[in-house]
Amino acid sequence: MTNLLNRYMGLPLFAWAVVVAVAFAGCAKPNVWTKSGMNQERFDQDFAKCQREASLSTQTLHFDGDTGLERSFMQENIVKKCMYAKGYELK
Repeated sequence: MTNLLNRYMGLPLFAWAVVVAVAFAGCAKPNVWTKSGMNQERFDQDFAKCQREASLSTQTLHFDGDTGLERSFMQENIVKKCMYAKGYELK
């Protein structure tokens, strides 16, 4: 038990910030993409296209000590910008 505690106490501040953010995110209500005249099929196509764009845009980037977290945040922002550009709003 002591080894486990020592292991987690040695985490960098950034890691603790991520843990706290994830904990609070679990309490938040989910965001929903909306667009006037949208149907589910069109939304699925648009969202998939934005996800592909985000994946392709970040696949050649290399981060120091990459845990995938930085890439994930970057991809999420690219998807949001893409969806906004297609006329969707996040509510």
